[in-house]
Amino acid sequence: MSSRRRFLRGSLLALALVSGCAGLEARPATGLAGAWEGRSAGAGGATPVRLVVKEDGTYLGTFTTAGEERILRGAIVELSPGRLRWSGNQGNGRVTVVNRESLRVLRFQRDDGGSVMEISERAP
Repeated sequence: MSSRRRFLRGSLLALALVSGCAGLEARPATGLAGAWEGRSAGAGGATPVRLVVKEDGTYLGTFTTAGEERILRGAIVELSPGRLRWSGNQGNGRVTVVNRESLRVLRFQRDDGGSVMEISERAP
């Protein structure tokens, strides 16, 4: 099994455990595939973020902090209609989708109250 597949399986298992809801089955979030960009705001300030989300809900991207580019990797899953969670190498938490100025925006909020990331779909 590839390391990418192991990571995805581990992410899905972590999301199921973190959800704390017996009987909920996490499934890959659909309808989010594409290129996204925006900013992440945390204790260190705001940093630019770029992500590519695949059809299966997995994502890969980068953010820049202190002049250094770092990797973002993880998965977004749907626990129930409209209830999305993420888990990745930068933590885990809730995802909300909002429409703002005719753009879809993904808002990632960490469970530990840490950073918030908001990214918009990039035009093709």
